Amino acid sequence: MVECPNMMVLELSRVPLTEHVFRVLISNFPLLEDLSVNLCDLLERITISSNLLKNLSICFCNNLKAIDIDAPNLLSFCYCNNPIPVSSMNALCPWEVQLVTGEVDLDTQWYIKMKEFLKESNQIEYVFLTLISKKKNSFNFDKCRESSPSFPRVIGKLYVSIYEPLEHYAGLLDGLLEVCYPRTLSVLIDKDTSFIEWLYEKLRNVDASCCATLDIKCWRHYLKDFKIDGFLRSHPEDQKPLCLENLKDALRQYRIRTVQFHLHWCFPEFYK
Repeated sequence: MVECPNMMVLELSRVPLTEHVFRVLISNFPLLEDLSVNLCDLLERITISSNLLKNLSICFCNNLKAIDIDAPNLLSFCYCNNPIPVSSMNALCPWEVQLVTGEVDLDTQWYIKMKEFLKESNQIEYVFLTLISKKKNSFNFDKCRESSPSFPRVIGKLYVSIYEPLEHYAGLLDGLLEVCYPRTLSVLIDKDTSFIEWLYEKLRNVDASCCATLDIKCWRHYLKDFKIDGFLRSHPEDQKPLCLENLKDALRQYRIRTVQFHLHWCFPEFYK
């Protein structure tokens, strides 16, 4: 492999790479444009510096702790099912992020780490989160703002699959909307529609009486309106547009796979 200095596409899968070996290996391919790193569990840090790299994908590296990417001409970045890293990114491309929480504690520190990670880019196309943790699930707004006082990043779409009990919903919503402000919040459902119904009522009856004295307030103060629609799992000819009036009936009548909440935000002048 090291005898191919003109290589432009490289996929590393299940390779026992340490940080040092990875850096030495990548340095042998100065013309590399497409790089995929998958299932490399020995890797704890990925460091890349390249003016030619165009596409980067990092997936299922279970022990990854940090990424340092200097790739100003990168066109796409996919970060899929790795731990939330400490990151330094010099890349102006759109991001795609997918994470499964698994056995991770969804505590305030998890949301802070996620917020700091997403803050590295202002071109995040979508974030896909599967929240299935059965451990402690808690979010404290004051502690989060104390550690990370900046405005959450605005992103394109936030997809969530939620497998959590009802008593966790409020903390989940506050935590997710402190991590980022999605233009579209898509909730994937199967049989249990309780989170969709709870979220619908929560967004329809926003109480913005909190944190009035803060310069940067919580999501309730910036959400001005929302619209909903959905996709059916089968029988597309029967699909009808979702609206506030028929949401609950549609959830019961059809096997809706995804409900999308299109969120209209209005931010203060200093954020624009």
